[in-house]
Amino acid sequence: MNLYSIPPLPVLRRVIGRGVILAIFGLLALDGGLWITSASAALQLSPSSLTFTAQQNGANPAPQTINLSKSGTFMRSWTVNPSVSWLTVSPTSGTLSTETDLIVVGANVAGLGQGSYPASITVTTVSKRGGVSKITIPVSLSLTASTSSGTIGSLPSNLAFAGTVGGTNPAAQPFTLTNSGGGTLSWTISNSAGWLQLSTASGTTTTETDNISASVTTSGLAAGIYNGFITVTAPGSTNSPRQIPVSLTLTATTLAPAIGLNQSSLGFAGTVGGTNPAAKTFSITNTGGGTLLWTVSGNAAWLALSPVSGTNSGTVAASVNLTGLAAGTYNATVSVTATGATTKTIPVALTVSPTGSATGFNISPPTLAYTATVGSPNKPGSVTVTNTGSTAITVTWADSINWLVAITPGVTQTIQPGLSGTFALTASFTNLAAGSYSGSATISGGGITKQVPVTLTLTAVTSTPTIGLNTTSLGFAGTVGGTNPSAQTIAVSNIGGGTLTWNAGVNATWLTLSPSSGTNTGTVTATVNLVGLLSGSYTATVTVTATGATPKTLPVTLTVTGSTSGGTIGFSPANLAFSGTVGGTNPAAKTFSITNTGGGTLSWTLSDNATWLQLNTASGTTTSETDTISASATLSGLAAGTYNATITIMASGSTNSPQQIPVSLTLSTTAAGTASLTWNTSTESDLAGYKVYRGTVSGTYGAPLTTLPKTTASYTTTGLQTGTTYFFVITSYDSSGNESTFSNEVSKSIF
Repeated sequence: MNLYSIPPLPVLRRVIGRGVILAIFGLLALDGGLWITSASAALQLSPSSLTFTAQQNGANPAPQTINLSKSGTFMRSWTVNPSVSWLTVSPTSGTLSTETDLIVVGANVAGLGQGSYPASITVTTVSKRGGVSKITIPVSLSLTASTSSGTIGSLPSNLAFAGTVGGTNPAAQPFTLTNSGGGTLSWTISNSAGWLQLSTASGTTTTETDNISASVTTSGLAAGIYNGFITVTAPGSTNSPRQIPVSLTLTATTLAPAIGLNQSSLGFAGTVGGTNPAAKTFSITNTGGGTLLWTVSGNAAWLALSPVSGTNSGTVAASVNLTGLAAGTYNATVSVTATGATTKTIPVALTVSPTGSATGFNISPPTLAYTATVGSPNKPGSVTVTNTGSTAITVTWADSINWLVAITPGVTQTIQPGLSGTFALTASFTNLAAGSYSGSATISGGGITKQVPVTLTLTAVTSTPTIGLNTTSLGFAGTVGGTNPSAQTIAVSNIGGGTLTWNAGVNATWLTLSPSSGTNTGTVTATVNLVGLLSGSYTATVTVTATGATPKTLPVTLTVTGSTSGGTIGFSPANLAFSGTVGGTNPAAKTFSITNTGGGTLSWTLSDNATWLQLNTASGTTTSETDTISASATLSGLAAGTYNATITIMASGSTNSPQQIPVSLTLSTTAAGTASLTWNTSTESDLAGYKVYRGTVSGTYGAPLTTLPKTTASYTTTGLQTGTTYFFVITSYDSSGNESTFSNEVSKSIF
C-alpha cells in the first residue's frame, strides 16, 4: 500500500460512511509508522549500558546520565521507562528540539540485600508521522556487605510493672535505643509474653535516638508474678541480640465492706391513743468484702430498733410507740453505719390519725424513693390516699420538686368515705447529673396535712460490668435417705456496662452448679445431693466473680431431718406464681392447702426465703382436716424481672418432711402503648421510599426508626412506655439516596 492508492476523502464519505473513514485514518498512521521504523538508526543513546555499585544499608550510589541524540529530522518526542522500582530516571519524557537531551539515572538501595540486581531502561521515540521506535539499555546494580552495621547502645537493665487484679492497666514505661557505633543500625524488637506490648517493631538508627514504649494488659490475669523479656536484634551489629527482663506483679483485690439494705423506706400508721402498729423489719447484708461490723440508730424517741448491732448479715425490727403522740405525720431516719463502709439511711414515716374523727385519711406508701441512671427514661410512681373518715374529703397534692413533672388525674381529688384515690406521678431525669436529690410533698384535706418525703438517687452511667443476681439466698430441705430436693436457679445478669464474663463456684461437696460460667446473662442451676448426709443443718456459699466487677455471694442452707413416722405432708397446688407491674399495686394473695395424707397428727411449720413473700401463718396441726394458708407478695422497691423463692413445709416425724413449694414473681415495666402514623404520599417520579424518626424530646431524633417502601403511607409503632411523650417526623428519599428535610412534627403521650 502507498499514500497514492487511497481514494479522495469525499468519495469515501459518500460511499462507505463515517466508520470507514475513521478506519482509513488509522491506516494512514500505521503506514507512516512503518515508514519511520525503517529509519530507526536516526536515534542514538550514549552510553549503551549502566553499572552501579553500593554497600547494603549504605548511601545510594552517584547518579549517571544518558545522552539522547538524533541524526535525522523525523524524530518528534521520547519517553523513558525503568524496568524496576529501585531505578529512577529524570526526566521521564521530552521533545528533542535540539540535537541532544540529557537523562539522569539513579539507584535507590534502601531495603535491598547483598547481591546483584539486573534491570533495564527503555527509551521510546515517536516520529512526526507517528512511527514508534524503542531502544533498551541494560543496567546492573551490585550491593556488597556493609563494613559497619552499628552497635546497640545502652538499654534499661529491667522494666517492672505492678497492678491489682481487675484494676486498670499500669502506666506504660518508655526507653530509648541508640547506635553507639558507626554505620547504620537496622534493628527489630520483639517480646516473649502475650500480656506485654511494644509501641514499634523495627527501625533504623545512625546518630539519633529512637524512643520505644512498653505497656502491659492485666485483663484475665490472676494474682501473681509474671516474667518476660524484650529482645533487640540488629543484623551485623557487634553486640546483637540484647535483652531487657520485664516483670509484672499483680496483687489480689482487697474489697472494703459495704452495707446492703433490702428496704428503702418504712411506713407506720396508727390512731391517737390506739394500739401500736405492728413492727416492721429490714435486712442488712455485706455486699463488699472483709467483715461488716454494723450498728443501727434512730433519731426519734417514738422509734425503737432491735438489735442495734451485728456482724455481716442480720435482720433488724423497727417498732413505734404511739404513747403521747398527737394526730399528725412524724418523720424519722434510721442510720446504718460500719467501719470502712459508707453509711446508709432509711426514711421512716408515722401517720397518727385522730380518734373517731369525721374526717381523716391514710397515705400509702408514706415515702417515695426513686433510683435511676443518668439519662434514663421517665419513671412512674404513685401515692394512694384512703378516706378513713365518715364524710367525703377533698385532698390536694402540692410539691416544689422540679423533676416531678406530671401528676394525674390532677392535683385535687374528692374521695368518698372508705374509698381510695391515687395520685399518679412521673419523675423526669432529663438534664440531672449523678447525685442524691430529696424533697417533700404535702397532701392536705379536711384540715389535715400530711407530708410525703421524696428522694432520688441518680447514678452515673458506667462502662464497667456489674454482677446482678435475682435472689439473695437459697434454701433446701430433705430427709435422711430420701429423694434429693428440687433444684433451684440463680439468674445472673450484667447490670453495668461493658461485657460481664462470670464464673460461679461453691464451697460444699453436696451442692453443684451448672453451668459454672457464662457471658453477661445466664441461669445457673443449683442441685443438692443428700447421699451420705446425716440429720442436721448444712450451710454453703455460692460465689459469682467476674473480671472488673465486685464479687457477689449467696448463702445456701440445707436442712436434713430424720425419717421417723409422724403423718405425711400433702399440699396443693404444686407451685405459686405472682405477676405485677413496677410501681403498681401488689398482686392478689394466693392460697395453698396442707393436708395429712398419712396417719397420726401432722404438726407442721412454714418458712420462706424471700423478703417480698409473706405467709399469714407459720405453723399448725393437722389430723384429717385441710389447713388453708395465704401467701402474698409485696412489690415495693423491686425492679422489673423474675424473682424466685421457696416455701418450705416442715413436719417433725413426717415420712416425707420437708416439702417445698416453688414460688415465682414476674415483675414487668409499665404497660406499653402504640402510635399510628399516616401521611400524604409524594408524587416525585424517582421516589424510593420513606424513613420514620422518633424522639422523646421535640426536635431531637436519633437514627431512623424504620425505612418503608414508596407504596406505604402509614406505620404503627409499638412498645411505647406509659408516662412518656413521643415525637415523630418522616422524610422521603429518592433512588440515589438523597433524603428530604423533616416533615411537620406530631406527638403522642402514653398514659
